[in-house]
Amino acid sequence: MNEKQLLKICVSVAILGIGILFFLSKTAAQTNIQDITEEDIDKKLIVSGSIENLKVSDTMTMFTIQDMPIVFFEQLDIQEGNTVIITGTVKEYKGKLEIIGERIGSE
Repeated sequence: MNEKQLLKICVSVAILGIGILFFLSKTAAQTNIQDITEEDIDKKLIVSGSIENLKVSDTMTMFTIQDMPIVFFEQLDIQEGNTVIITGTVKEYKGKLEIIGERIGSE
């Protein structure tokens, strides 16, 4: 394989990778918590805000952001007042909406 062919392959793979990253970034756009409705059930969303009402057990971490319950089925090392970015799926539990967290990061 000569250098020109290798260069064409590298450029093609790079362009394809950028296209995939662009597509993935659009599949879960950041959402305002107050805009979440029952139509969003089972959708993956990104939300951000300040942690309130933190409860941590051995198997789960629960807190609220702007009165929206956020649940992670793992123990997280976070503190009330931290500002975080959550990626998760909207679910309904006992007639109320909540977000089942998949990823957490800081702003």
